[in-house]
Amino acid sequence: MTKNMKDKLVQQTTIIGGEDGPVSVFIAGKGDDFKLPLKDRFRNKRYQMRRKRVEKRIRPEAHTKEETITYAKEKYGFLPLDETQRKYKSEKRCVREGIVYKHRPELLGELLNITTPDVLNEKSLREFYELLQERERKIEAISDEEVPMDFKMFELVIGKGHLEMVLDFRWDIFAVSYGGNRKQMRKLRRIAQDLYSYYGVTEEDITNQTERYSALVSVLSEF
Repeated sequence: MTKNMKDKLVQQTTIIGGEDGPVSVFIAGKGDDFKLPLKDRFRNKRYQMRRKRVEKRIRPEAHTKEETITYAKEKYGFLPLDETQRKYKSEKRCVREGIVYKHRPELLGELLNITTPDVLNEKSLREFYELLQERERKIEAISDEEVPMDFKMFELVIGKGHLEMVLDFRWDIFAVSYGGNRKQMRKLRRIAQDLYSYYGVTEEDITNQTERYSALVSVLSEF
């Protein structure tokens, strides 16, 4: 690779994400190519308009996590996942990592901020991923006394589609995710939106635009 070609590639490479989260490498063309196609610009505009309409409709009507679990079980048939299941363990590990980053970052020491690598340098990339793995091991070694959790996970399977509802009572976490084929996605999305709507928000959430409020607006704005 010539120096000119290498310099050009550097200019076209952007690292998305960063020092305390997932990293993606995005390679693009010249500046003019960053402009979104008309279709995407229209979609973004439509999404922003939808968010504004959603925000106007939201009213304070919150339910507890316990009430939301009962609602999900009785209306849709969600079932609890056993803590010995692989999916449960994997999701709990991911949630725990997020808790450490957000609430107990001091436990990570120097591994909290990992410098992003030179994407054109194989050694730099290798060292970067080794540090990421080291940080994961450090989080796994943190005791339950330092980062206690009251984690629950429920699942609903519809054909080849599925929804997962994740909660943690200790850290006030509520999240619903879903996946399936194109035919099922609309139904799965509606169920997720219904669960978020039932969980709802308080007057304080609306006034302060809390994470709970932002999550509800984002989910209801999906189309």
